Amino acid sequence: MSHIRTVNTEDIMTVFTYWKTIMEHPHAKLDSKRRRCIEWALSLYDVNTIKQAIDGCHRSSFHRGENPAKRVYDDLTLILRDASKLEGFVAMPDNSEQARIQQQVNKNFARVT
Repeated sequence: MSHIRTVNTEDIMTVFTYWKTIMEHPHAKLDSKRRRCIEWALSLYDVNTIKQAIDGCHRSSFHRGENPAKRVYDDLTLILRDASKLEGFVAMPDNSEQARIQQQVNKNFARVT
């Protein structure tokens, strides 16, 4: 059984300000849609986990615009859309980890061939 957390305004502002800073959206507004996403996330996850999800999105070159459409996909409503999205961004490896994994895959592949 999951525990529903109490949500407070300070935590909402902490998450929103963190997202604005990390994603470099200084003029972004906390509208009702973003507030609802933050409130939902805070009801299930702690602030640090949500920050990790924001960091994960920021580490993704695809979400920063290196994709066929050349579009940035970094809105808070995407990151906090649902548990699957949030947890996926938390699990996003950082570039150095991604490079280390790729090197290991290449080594293993070289051994097999």
